[in-house]
Amino acid sequence: MQTKQIELPNLQEMIDLYRTCMRLTRDGEILLQAASRLKRLALNSEIFAVQAGVKGRVFQSLSKETNQLSRDIAEVVRQLLANVDTISVQAIESAEQTRLCEKYQQAIIIGVTSPTREQVAARHQFVGEGIMRALSEVYSSLVNSHRMMNDMEHLHHRLPVIATLMKIEANRDNDFRDTFTTNAADLLLLNEELKKVIASVHNTTENALQYINQMGVGVYR
Repeated sequence: MQTKQIELPNLQEMIDLYRTCMRLTRDGEILLQAASRLKRLALNSEIFAVQAGVKGRVFQSLSKETNQLSRDIAEVVRQLLANVDTISVQAIESAEQTRLCEKYQQAIIIGVTSPTREQVAARHQFVGEGIMRALSEVYSSLVNSHRMMNDMEHLHHRLPVIATLMKIEANRDNDFRDTFTTNAADLLLLNEELKKVIASVHNTTENALQYINQMGVGVYR
């Protein structure tokens, strides 16, 4: 497939793609903060459960499960951020190559003479094909980011279950009702925040995938 048979992305399109990466980085950092808050909630809950002694055994088990969940979420987020970092590098490098490609194209338009014209055209094609390959890699990385958010959804759906069990157990003993009811409420609030950011990442990656598809990258995948 020759590069001249497809329309190369322009510089503004590549800049927009890079900005998309920045949004993904922001959302990833928010998710990491949420995982840290979840860990603090789990540790505080476990401390109260230990203080409760025999009556706190169920709370202790739920707190450990919450703590493990926080680690699982943090691991997914770290993978997401590493993936987005790769995408960002690819996007900015592609933007630089696109700028160069546009200069070659302009040289061809103004009518450089042969054999310089052929050399410029060949270089334009070579750089253009490199851009499309890089975009194909970006596409694959975005697909991975989307998959990671599917994994995240499976994880955060466990939070309401844990919170509900905490509420049920708290209602059985008035001594710890307030503490663990509050803890359960905090878990549900955090879960809602996670839901919003996960939806944001899903939306951003889906839009970016569609955006790249419109650039004609499909022929290189």
